[in-house]
Amino acid sequence: MPGFWKGSHGFTGGVSSSKRPGSPQKIHFEAPPRVRLGQEIHDFLTWFNHPPEGMDELIRSGIAHFWFVTIHPFEDGNGRLARTIGDLALAQADRSHLRFYSVSGQIMRNKETYYDALEGAQHGGLDITDFLAWFLDELLQAMRSGLLEAYRVPLERHLPGNLDDIIATLKRGMDRS
Repeated sequence: MPGFWKGSHGFTGGVSSSKRPGSPQKIHFEAPPRVRLGQEIHDFLTWFNHPPEGMDELIRSGIAHFWFVTIHPFEDGNGRLARTIGDLALAQADRSHLRFYSVSGQIMRNKETYYDALEGAQHGGLDITDFLAWFLDELLQAMRSGLLEAYRVPLERHLPGNLDDIIATLKRGMDRS
């Protein structure tokens, strides 16, 4: 049930199974058991609220997402909350009340590669480099999409011609950067 610690309703293990649409149930990894949740969440929140000095804020967002979804403290909703925590870290990094991108939305658009990156890192010991590289690439894509959407309305009002052609030109320019 969403909002309940795992184990609150009879589930006491730390196993995460597949929720990929159309996929058979598959065990992806073994999350910490319920008896360790209090300490795991405490450690996570301490780190999140007091990250190491000089830590790159984008890396912090990716680590926060990965760490929380790996703790997997709830029976349901862990992915949604992990994406929200990642977006929170990015909002804190932006130091602005305006954001034109959502890494959470980008992850949802690429669920299959997300599951692959997550599963690869969860089976890779303590090395999450590949997951972070994937996360940063998705963040870049989210920023590009956000930039295009932010300029869509002004472009529609002020530029003659086919807006789709203009956006395609902008995308080609951004892909070269």
